[in-house]
Amino acid sequence: MRIPYCACSLLLIVSVFLSSTGVMAQPQQTMDDPLFGIEYDPQSVHFEEVPQSIHLLCPGLRDRKLWIYARWDTTDVQYFIVSGFMKFQPDGPGRAGTEPAFGTAVSLRGGKCTEDQSEYFLRGEINPAKNATPIKVPEDILADIAMNALERYAKAFGGKANFLKHLSPSDKQALPPVLQKQLVQFEKEN
Repeated sequence: MRIPYCACSLLLIVSVFLSSTGVMAQPQQTMDDPLFGIEYDPQSVHFEEVPQSIHLLCPGLRDRKLWIYARWDTTDVQYFIVSGFMKFQPDGPGRAGTEPAFGTAVSLRGGKCTEDQSEYFLRGEINPAKNATPIKVPEDILADIAMNALERYAKAFGGKANFLKHLSPSDKQALPPVLQKQLVQFEKEN
């Protein structure tokens, strides 16, 4: 059965109208990882979602889709580096939306959550922000967290080689020292 010419024209016009008004499906939003700055599609690169305990104990991280980029557990503390999409409201006209958030270091100890910027955490530096809640850990724990991150990235990106091809020499030089050191070791391992 043939579709009349005018019906085809009408379908084309409706399709163009819907795509110009934003009614048709939008492309998937990309994510920027918090440690290496790699832009990726969360539909094809899969990091583990955060446990419910983070949503329950960390008020600043509630009601958000978050993934784990690094994790290390000691006998009394769980450490995480997490990130995800955060909601925003435009200052002027426009629709609310979501955008990738910066990385957050999380410490869960005795039912209490402490949050800090992951960059300061991994550098072992004190966040100078007025209301900052620095998370200080020994260098050996930071090294374990960094190695865990590398293992998670390799898994999420479909293998070590596939992950490493996303890193340029300048990307590597910009990393916190503990992550640089663990990356060198990680690259040498089979």
